[in-house]
Amino acid sequence: YEPPSYGSMSFDSYAFTDSTHLTIYIRNTGTKVLVIANAYIDGAGAGVSPTGYSLAVGEVHAYTITSASSISSGVAHQLRVVASDGTPLQISVVRT
Repeated sequence: YEPPSYGSMSFDSYAFTDSTHLTIYIRNTGTKVLVIANAYIDGAGAGVSPTGYSLAVGEVHAYTITSASSISSGVAHQLRVVASDGTPLQISVVRT
């Protein structure tokens, strides 16, 4: 048995476009192609677009995260994205 091999990714930057939409720039810092599959804000499922995009090694790509409810300004929120192979990435984001 060989355990799953995860990739590696990092956030380059983010910006809120309004109270329910956030644009994030994700960089693939690993050695294999990643596909972002899921996003969560404070543990609640959020939409992610584009879906099915293959993020090449070394590439940076913009993704739009859509929250089901309004994101409060002035407080930190936990944003977590997960690739289809299970590779996770989490940061705190603040809407100003």
